[in-house]
Amino acid sequence: MTNFIIYLLCIIIINERIDVNFKIFILFILIFICCQISANNSTLVRIRTDVDSIELKINDSLYQIDNYGNFLTAHNWFIIPLTNGEYHFVLRYDEQQIDTAITISNQESIVLEFPFLQAETEKPVTEKNEIRIPVTSVPDSGFITINGNTLELLTPTIITVKKDTFTIEVYKDGYEPLVTDLMIADLQQKQVIFILKAMEPARFNADSLGLSMEKEIPPFDIRIAERVQNKYMGMAETFIIFPFAQGLIAKLALDDDNQKVADVMVGAGAFLTGGAYILSKILSKRKRNEINEKNIEVEKQNLEIKSSNKEIELMVRKVNADRKIKWEDENVNKGVVKISDAQ
Repeated sequence: MTNFIIYLLCIIIINERIDVNFKIFILFILIFICCQISANNSTLVRIRTDVDSIELKINDSLYQIDNYGNFLTAHNWFIIPLTNGEYHFVLRYDEQQIDTAITISNQESIVLEFPFLQAETEKPVTEKNEIRIPVTSVPDSGFITINGNTLELLTPTIITVKKDTFTIEVYKDGYEPLVTDLMIADLQQKQVIFILKAMEPARFNADSLGLSMEKEIPPFDIRIAERVQNKYMGMAETFIIFPFAQGLIAKLALDDDNQKVADVMVGAGAFLTGGAYILSKILSKRKRNEINEKNIEVEKQNLEIKSSNKEIELMVRKVNADRKIKWEDENVNKGVVKISDAQ
């Protein structure tokens, strides 16, 4: 029927004597009819098994059911659309095989369950003290460790244990690992459910909330004034050596006719030394006062920065506290292991 409608659609499109608007109208009608036919003839089949990595053959089509299949959803549901008709289903797992024929007609969806291990899970404990235990986690797809050995299985699954007591752990990214010690004698016809607890949310900082904390302004270094003073004191020391000290030596070494030059050198040296010393004190004090005034302004600005940063810090603390309270409320009954009757 669908092929016939497609044929009509092609005839109408290539016919030039039909009006364009009428072609568009007919096109929409035929597309709608095709959709209706497709919807009426298609059935969504949900297939569930109690193990992973199963080979499924439907008539001549072969599928692989595993944890990484494109159609595999939570709890091992494999979803595939099929049209009405008779189908031959063959499922293989290890040495086991399920072979059945199913007729699908006028159904929107159908659920098929193929348990491979049901008969085995109902067996009592063997002489070797071995038991198969269904292990489930909330949420599922958790990794399983038994006595420190990680299994190549994800929850939900069925594990086999031999010792009287064993330690089992289930962990999953984003959740706290959950560990418990169990005894085989307590697990006859039971299943173990690990209700995982989400990890505590990471603490926010100011940047995470789009806020920025300002850095305090460093004060001006008062040693700048000391360097100014040392500069002029160094000049004063130089003037003491030359010309003051040389003038004194000249007064002692020269005769009376040449004492005038020595006096000029002594006088000039004393004047320059004293002037440099006084200048060092004046300029260093002026620089020190200037720095102190600037540091007073810096201190005022830093007080404002501290106040602003304190408000942001309190805001971030409140956000983290609220998130932790919400996390505790959401996980109040989680992080526990429950044992219930096997389903």
